[in-house]
Amino acid sequence: MASVNCIVVGGGGWTARGSAFPANQNDGDNGTYQGWPGDTPGSNDNYYDNTQIPDSAVISSVSVSGEWGAGSGAATANYTCHLGGNTTNLGTIGDVTGYGAGIAHPGGGNWTKADVGSMFIRWTSLSTGNGNEMKLKSSVLTVYYTLPATNLASVIEYM
Repeated sequence: MASVNCIVVGGGGWTARGSAFPANQNDGDNGTYQGWPGDTPGSNDNYYDNTQIPDSAVISSVSVSGEWGAGSGAATANYTCHLGGNTTNLGTIGDVTGYGAGIAHPGGGNWTKADVGSMFIRWTSLSTGNGNEMKLKSSVLTVYYTLPATNLASVIEYM
């Protein structure tokens, strides 16, 4: 089974700190992030690049991971996956340095490349930051897939 990491390519709602969105979501620098006042309600939507997924890929699973924090154990955010009017709640996370969750296809069924290009992860501040800024430092969607046997045969033939 192959996998590909799809990085953030659009969205917004929170304020870019350190560099323009979305580059700061994927640069590995904890000094750049999307931020929101910790005691203020607000949300941020992340859309992901699906161009690295082969057109003929049969997607078996999708997960999201990255880094987030606010410097306060009381700081919490909810994150959900949205696709075509359907929502999957991925959970509520407190002040942590890393997060990760598998994502079931919202509304049921199987993932497609087009789904990955149109879905988004929404981060919602639960207004519990005790005055600390909520920081979304990175967000990466990992897509696991296989290729149909006909595609594999043509790859082997030309090797």
